[in-house]
Amino acid sequence: MSPDRLRLVRDTETAVAEGAPPLSFDAFFAAESETLYRRMWLVTRDRHEAEEVVQDAFLSLLERWDRVAGLPDPTGYLYRTAFNAWKKRTRRGALAIRNTFASPPESDGFEAADARIVVDQALDQLTPRQRAAIVLTELLGYSSEEAGEMLGVRPVTARVLASQARGTMRSWLERESERVALPADAADRVFERGRRRARNRRAAALSVSALLFLVVVSIIRAAAPDREPQPAVPTPTSPGSVAGSYSVVLSETSDAIRRLGVGGNYTMRLDPDGDLELSGPKAFDLPGGPMTFDVQRGRFTTDAFVGTRCDSPGTYRVTLGGGLLTLVPVDDQCEVRRVLLASDPWTKEAGASPTDRLEGDWTATFSCNQMVRAVRRAPVVPGSETFWLQATGRERGSADPDDPCAGSDDLVAFTFRFEDGRLLIFDRGLVEGFDGRYELQGNRITFRDGSDENIDGRYRAGFVLRDDRLTFDLLGRAGADPFFVATWESAPFVRNA
Repeated sequence: MSPDRLRLVRDTETAVAEGAPPLSFDAFFAAESETLYRRMWLVTRDRHEAEEVVQDAFLSLLERWDRVAGLPDPTGYLYRTAFNAWKKRTRRGALAIRNTFASPPESDGFEAADARIVVDQALDQLTPRQRAAIVLTELLGYSSEEAGEMLGVRPVTARVLASQARGTMRSWLERESERVALPADAADRVFERGRRRARNRRAAALSVSALLFLVVVSIIRAAAPDREPQPAVPTPTSPGSVAGSYSVVLSETSDAIRRLGVGGNYTMRLDPDGDLELSGPKAFDLPGGPMTFDVQRGRFTTDAFVGTRCDSPGTYRVTLGGGLLTLVPVDDQCEVRRVLLASDPWTKEAGASPTDRLEGDWTATFSCNQMVRAVRRAPVVPGSETFWLQATGRERGSADPDDPCAGSDDLVAFTFRFEDGRLLIFDRGLVEGFDGRYELQGNRITFRDGSDENIDGRYRAGFVLRDDRLTFDLLGRAGADPFFVATWESAPFVRNA
């Protein structure tokens, strides 16, 4: 390293010391949010975009804080999550759409200064990957191997990108980054950000699927009159073309399955929006965001187990026919993923069970104190519980931030309307608060929000139906959401006459 270079490294004062008790989420946010915001501003060169990336990253940590708080380096995990969020936003073109159609933000005191600083001129000359590489290697102190893993490229590529950018990124980079700061209400807006998710992420994939369907129908109609029907080899072309639930039994007779200890029954759910869920007899530890997949021209690519058991995504040739989903490895260096996905064909499961068991209106009536007790019994994140208590207190007119019931003794009532796979939820005044879809599998219900305002993805619950009384037990993320716990678990629901 030349003597005139100043190497900048990320702050370490707030890192969790080995053996020390984990930080609370509020303390961790206060310690790391400003530094992360400045680093992401260096990458995005847009304060509003950097703030949204920071909110996405902290929301992701909040949802699994019980695990993240115990990690040896929660700060490193935060930065990996933030860079993954930034890459995802860039890849989906969300930033370009917002910059084109959104109203310009209100100007603030930093705008004039930003126009004059040299760092902005220097960053304008770099590509997004160059900016990311220089921040990771020169500012945050990550090795080229670690930077390459975060960017999804080889270490040598990360070094080349950093070398290309290094001429314009010198010692003043850290000093100039201090020009920006998070808004004063950033902590509150982390929770608000969860309710303002992008609503059009799936539009492009659905449009392509519809267009391809029309093309296939046209070809079939043109060929049908004069030809005998010929068996075709299905070639999936989008996530929607393979969406569904699949199962497989991995036998211990295989040497690889026995050696890896992954034998047993597995279920894989592929969603049209590209989410992948895998469940089986083995307890998978999957920190970070959910697993995803993509299908293009008969190629199935997934990031399953990246960051835990695998170093990079894998690609497979995919066919779907006769109720069997077959994955053949094309480029996948991760053995455990190859064995799980490609040892045997996956059998498509039958559709969800009929929904008529729950058809009709159901109402639960309970006191405010019952609702509070239900939330405090549930495994909700402490910060999320505090947010719910304050929001409920404001709604009920309570002046006590710890007791939302101090303002009113009125009973609370919610009505669930199950109608041919559609779920509507009304409050006591018959004001609609939820409109989504649901499906039943045995004594479990999976429900999704049609608008994405309440749920990002889907929630699940077990239920018991006995003598026109219906009780729910929220599972996974649903059981950690205090707003849904208060509505679903405070009291049994009774079928309306």
